[in-house]
Amino acid sequence: MKAKRILLSLFSLAAGLLAAEVALRLMQYPRFYRAHSSPPQFFLPGSRTNTFYVNMPSSRIRFVYDGNPRGYFGASNEVDHVVNSAGFRGSEFVVAKPQRTLRIAYLGDSFTFGEGVRFEDTYAERTAALLRVPLARHQATCQSLNFGVSGYNTVQELFVLRRFALSADPDIVVVGYTLNDSEPVLFQVDARLGVPVRRPREHAIPEGLSDVSPPATILYRSRIAQLCWQKRTSHARTVKTLHYYRSLFAPDFAGWAQSREALRSILAVCRANRIACVVVIFPVLYQLNDRYPFADIHKVIEEEVVSGGGRCIDLYPLLKGRRSDRLWVHPTDPHPNEVVHMIAAEALADAIAQTPRYRAFVDSLGGGPSR
Repeated sequence: MKAKRILLSLFSLAAGLLAAEVALRLMQYPRFYRAHSSPPQFFLPGSRTNTFYVNMPSSRIRFVYDGNPRGYFGASNEVDHVVNSAGFRGSEFVVAKPQRTLRIAYLGDSFTFGEGVRFEDTYAERTAALLRVPLARHQATCQSLNFGVSGYNTVQELFVLRRFALSADPDIVVVGYTLNDSEPVLFQVDARLGVPVRRPREHAIPEGLSDVSPPATILYRSRIAQLCWQKRTSHARTVKTLHYYRSLFAPDFAGWAQSREALRSILAVCRANRIACVVVIFPVLYQLNDRYPFADIHKVIEEEVVSGGGRCIDLYPLLKGRRSDRLWVHPTDPHPNEVVHMIAAEALADAIAQTPRYRAFVDSLGGGPSR
C-alpha cells in the first residue's frame, strides 16, 4: 500500500512536470532577451581632456529592443530619441522666453532624458501638458526644457544649470534625482593616451545587459530547467544591483558628499535667482514593498532638499506595491517606463502649482484660480 502511494505520488509529480513543460513550450517561455542596440549617443565638446559631454547633437538616437512585450515600441521595436543642436532631448528652442509662458528646466540623467520612452511620454513633457490645462484659462502656456543626459551625476547637473539652463530664464527647475547620482563621471581621462574614455559601469552594476543564457547542455533543453536558471541569475543580478547602490552611500565613499554639495549648490543658485526648485527622487525599481532597501537614503536626500529651501517628491510611496518589472522599459532595461513617468508628472504638476513662483506667474496673468 505504501509502495502504491509512493508510485502514485511520483506519477503525479511526473505528470505535473510534463504538463508544466508543455505549457512553457506553448507559451515560448522563458525568453532570454538581448540588450537594445547601442548607437552613438554622446558627444564630448571642447578639448580632448574635457569630460563634460552632451547627447549627440542634431541626431536621432534610435534604440531597437529585442521584442516588444508591452506593445509600446514602434513597428521595428524601436524608440527614437530626437536631440536638438545643443545636445539635449527635444526640438530647438529659443533662449528668450515667450510671453505668458511658464518655463520649466529639467536636470537629470537617463531617467530625465527618458531612455526607452517616447518624447511626449517623458515626465517633463507630461508635466507641461498637465499644467497647460489650467494655464489655458489665462491664455498662457507651459514649456519644458529637458537638459537631462544619460549618465550624469549631480555635479554635472549643476554645471548644466549654470552653463545652459539659467540662460533660458526658467521659472521652475526640476532635478530628477536617482541613487546613482553619486557615481563618478561616466567619462574619465585615460592617463596614458590623454583622451576621454567611457567608464565601463556595467561591470559594477548589471543594467542594460542581455539576459544570461543557460549552458547549451541536455539539461537546459528543458523549459523548466531554463526557467530555474533564469530565476537564479536574475536574483543574483538583483542582489548585485542592490549592493552596488547601497555602496554609493557608504560613509567612506566620496561620491555622496560631492553629490550632496552639488545638490545644495543647485538649490542655492535657484534661491539666488528666485527660481522654484523641485527635486523628484526616483527609487531603484526593485523590491517596491516594505522591504525596499533604500527608504532611509531617500529620507536623507529629502532632508537636504527641504533644508535648502526646495520641494521634494519621493516617488517610492507612489510606486509602492507595484511589480517592479512591470515598470521597466523592457525586461533587459530597468529604466522607468511611461507609467512611472506619468505618475511622476502628476505629482510634479501638483507640487509646482503650490509653489509661490507658479502662483506669482498666474497672478501676473490677471489672477483667478490657478489650478
